[in-house]
Amino acid sequence: MPRIRKKTSKRITTHQRQKIKHKVTAHRKKVKKQSKKDKITGKIQKKSKKDPGIPNAFPYKEEILAEIEQQRREAALEKQRRKAEKRAAKLGARDADETRSQVSEKAGEGEETTEKDGQGFDGVTSIEKQPIAVPRPSSHRRERTKRTRTPISG
Repeated sequence: MPRIRKKTSKRITTHQRQKIKHKVTAHRKKVKKQSKKDKITGKIQKKSKKDPGIPNAFPYKEEILAEIEQQRREAALEKQRRKAEKRAAKLGARDADETRSQVSEKAGEGEETTEKDGQGFDGVTSIEKQPIAVPRPSSHRRERTKRTRTPISG
């Protein structure tokens, strides 16, 4: 089948092409900004994939459910235990600071003690914080000595 009219050219002026490019980027920016706003306000929420669970026809369903419940209990107990350990360590650190101050007072009286006396909260010898070394600005330029002209003797 012959063509009825000529194919239109895709030639555009550079100004029009840049104008279109600018409008596209502005639109994308606007959409992105709106989606962020919607996430903050709670209009858009991610759908979490639900666990399909255990089918009723499964022969050991009760045992599996009991096992899962036991794992949840153990995880909760472990979480509580860690929390208690952290709390004890925090209190222990405060007590250690008090004992160090008492020891340093005794050291002033003549008893000899070491500053790093011992066990930290994790049973490892505690390491004291070292002061942060601030780098000094180094002078890259050499000091210039003033040159004096010597008279030419001749």
